[in-house]
Amino acid sequence: MFEGEQSMPSVQHMSVVSAFAGRVAASPGAVAVECGDVSLTYGELDARAEGLARVLRAGGVGVESRVGLLLERSADVVVAMLAVLKAGGVYVPLHGGYPEERVREVLGRSGAVLVVTDRGVDRVGGVRALGVGSTGVRGTGGVVPVVSPDSLAYVMFTSGSSGVPKGVGVTHGDVVALAADSRWSSGAHERVLFHSPHSFDAATYEVWVPLLNGGTVVVAEAELSVGVVRDAVKRGVTGVFLTKALFDLLAEEDAGCFGGLREVWTGGEAASGAAMARVLDACPELDLVHVYGPTESTTFAVCGPVTRADTAHTAVPLGEPMDGTSAHVLNTGLRPVAPGTAGELYLGGAGLARGYDGQGGLTAERFVADPFGSGGRLYRTGDVVRWRADGRLEFLGRSDGQVKIRGFRIELGEIEAVLSRHPAVGRVSVTVREDRPGVKRLVAYLVPTGDPDTAGVREHAARLLPAYMVPSAFVVLDALPLTVNGKVDQRALPVPEFGGEGAYVAPRTETERALCAVWSEVLGTPRVGVEDDFFALGGDSITGLKAVTRIRQALGGELTSRALFDHPTVAALAEALERSYAAAPDRAIVRIHRDRGVPLPLSYGQERLWFLHDFAPGAVEYNTGLALRLTGELDVTALRSALDTLTARHEALRTTFGGGAQTIHDDFVLPLRVVDLSGTSEGDRASALEQVLGAEQSTAFDLVTAPPVRALVVRLGENDHVLVLSMHHIVTDGWSMGVVTRELSELYGA
Repeated sequence: MFEGEQSMPSVQHMSVVSAFAGRVAASPGAVAVECGDVSLTYGELDARAEGLARVLRAGGVGVESRVGLLLERSADVVVAMLAVLKAGGVYVPLHGGYPEERVREVLGRSGAVLVVTDRGVDRVGGVRALGVGSTGVRGTGGVVPVVSPDSLAYVMFTSGSSGVPKGVGVTHGDVVALAADSRWSSGAHERVLFHSPHSFDAATYEVWVPLLNGGTVVVAEAELSVGVVRDAVKRGVTGVFLTKALFDLLAEEDAGCFGGLREVWTGGEAASGAAMARVLDACPELDLVHVYGPTESTTFAVCGPVTRADTAHTAVPLGEPMDGTSAHVLNTGLRPVAPGTAGELYLGGAGLARGYDGQGGLTAERFVADPFGSGGRLYRTGDVVRWRADGRLEFLGRSDGQVKIRGFRIELGEIEAVLSRHPAVGRVSVTVREDRPGVKRLVAYLVPTGDPDTAGVREHAARLLPAYMVPSAFVVLDALPLTVNGKVDQRALPVPEFGGEGAYVAPRTETERALCAVWSEVLGTPRVGVEDDFFALGGDSITGLKAVTRIRQALGGELTSRALFDHPTVAALAEALERSYAAAPDRAIVRIHRDRGVPLPLSYGQERLWFLHDFAPGAVEYNTGLALRLTGELDVTALRSALDTLTARHEALRTTFGGGAQTIHDDFVLPLRVVDLSGTSEGDRASALEQVLGAEQSTAFDLVTAPPVRALVVRLGENDHVLVLSMHHIVTDGWSMGVVTRELSELYGA
């Protein structure tokens, strides 16, 4: 038991090990895990985990022994998680991108006795390492422990306000309580996509909810993208959780990619109603669920379905407490506040974590005695909420310095403490800025002790902190601006300039020019030089995913998400791309000025989409489109001219496909159709417009003889028109509707 806490009876009288054993006994031949071509039944998963558990027990793992897991996402992660629990141990997930010193700190603070890894090393962070495939020990390998519901299952580390990470201890009973929630009984989460890092508590849902309910964990081998989601749907995935940042990214790229899923759960930050509306419009049969829950409440505590009407609210409602969870909105005196009044959210009941590993004082501070006589505890979330009249909770903000960025919980105090250790830093203040709508960035304001050394401070931060906690910009000040109360005046802090630290170097090759264009678009930076660092320009993991998707799909090849982190400048990434194309000449980049006398090879993305198009002619699932309401007089002749100029400017818009190749035409006219509904009565006009738009959306592209883009103008009145742009994904793999509409608007205006 952690220091400073009271024992609490388990809500679920079963451990994860016992619950899983019940599933094995009921359906040993059912598929438990799928990863690429690897498929494990419940019986096979149980046997593999038991083999590893014997090795762990022989290696000294016993009741609540801590075992680090440093693994790439695969079926082996699930095997290792289960094996540690079978051995009586507690798994401590480690992110593969953690700096070495962060790994060492987490292992040291958790007291790990062993690390299971796939890196082929003998030690990790000073702790003995074991290969995940080690199952050769025969016999019991030590005493088989009895695992109770109150035993710890895992310790997951999050950012700490004291300057060091804190480990949240979650019990077997907590995990089983999550999996027992009635919301999973619909079958919408029968096949769940496991795409989160196992060091992120979303993995608790992605692994244990399907496994403890007889479902299947479908492992994503690549980082999440539109293509990965569409492939997941083809693999029969029914349920997905996405952080708000990932959800917004995919909603922007292709809201229709969620079609075919039964439920999508999203949360982690204040929701974007616009992104949710976009997805609901594109996938009307999808159940979209807004979810909330800190790690201390075992992943999810509050959730609720989102309707189209909900997205119109300033704050999309969070929903209601999950089964067995109590939620209280209290004032500073721990008394309930009236509905509609802001207060701090306290959580209790099922899923409440044991506390903070080895931090009894912090546990006592954040996990308080339930003032309502239940004999249990409540967790002080620090989130300010209010009850709506309809009984749902609404998130209003934080009561402290904790922030959420891209789904990660970050204590600004921890970053400040790390930066303060650098000898060049006198005073420091770290804040979150949103100078572009929807783009949150960490910014560090430094008062140096002597000559400023922002490069050295950045390197220092990268060595000690996870990538998501390294500030995007470091701003040097003579002094931090203060309020009359002596606190840092956040409003007086200057807007940071995201840009390269050296002189601008223009792109020299076509590859560099293409990369600069992509970076400029996704980062909102007007000029990008080849020596500029993506992350110094304000990039982060989410914009990095967007950039990699655009680069991969525009230039071809199988660029990994890691490539951008390994080669963060345009010059370095272009060189890496050129090397990959040289090694596979049949995948060579399509040069902008290359001889067009012969058909050109398809990229990987184009090959996949062409196969699907050829396999099912007339299919429209890869059509995408955008409808714009235009007021004022519309000059159709000028619009026609703008389309012609746009087509002449971009080869992708005058390309046809077939026979495993793409043909770029010198002259191609994009179809422009005009439908006049101005003569329709006002009462019938909305219905008529809906029919026209529906017919446009359901019209397939002829990729062999016609352009993969078309335009439609619907005339509703003399100064009232709707412009519809439709495009096949074989083009949008390297484009976005935003680019097309922006350029078309500029050309039409000119």
